Amino acid sequence: MSKIRCTLNSVINWHQQARTYNQSAIHVMVGSKFDEFVQLPLDLQWTIASQARAYAKAIKATLFFSSASYNINVNKIFKCILQYKRK
Repeated sequence: MSKIRCTLNSVINWHQQARTYNQSAIHVMVGSKFDEFVQLPLDLQWTIASQARAYAKAIKATLFFSSASYNINVNKIFKCILQYKRK
């Protein structure tokens, strides 16, 4: 658990440093290689997804899982960013 917490802290620290350069950035976290992810054992999928959700929540980001190879959620990511930008 301490390794997960350390990694989460590093993500939060990176995010805080990035925010100093750009206050209006859109927060989006993308998990790639979804086509490989779905072939992992279910318990490992659950662990990875839980960690990803925790990271996204910590930086108040939208979380997407995607695969460029199979065009999974690629268009949705761009639509989300463009839609957010218009608000």
